[in-house]
Amino acid sequence: MELLSDLVKSPTSGKPTKQQIIIDLLSREGGACLEEMIEATNWQKHSIRGVISGSLKKKLGLKVQSRITGNVRSYFIEAVTNNAEVR
Repeated sequence: MELLSDLVKSPTSGKPTKQQIIIDLLSREGGACLEEMIEATNWQKHSIRGVISGSLKKKLGLKVQSRITGNVRSYFIEAVTNNAEVR
């Protein structure tokens, strides 16, 4: 089984892609807010939301959830169980 990080590494440089940076942020305990992802990738809000819904959810099959604490929405990747299949 391929590791998720291997699926999104840049084929030419081996550096993590911006998509991988977002996955890493969302995989942290507590996830990440939109502002943290903007700062890490230098992308605009709509680009980050597009990656979350298009690439992470639809293409990679990750379960990305969000929660609101106070006035801040945080996104996180729900833990994958042994029975779940990652595409």
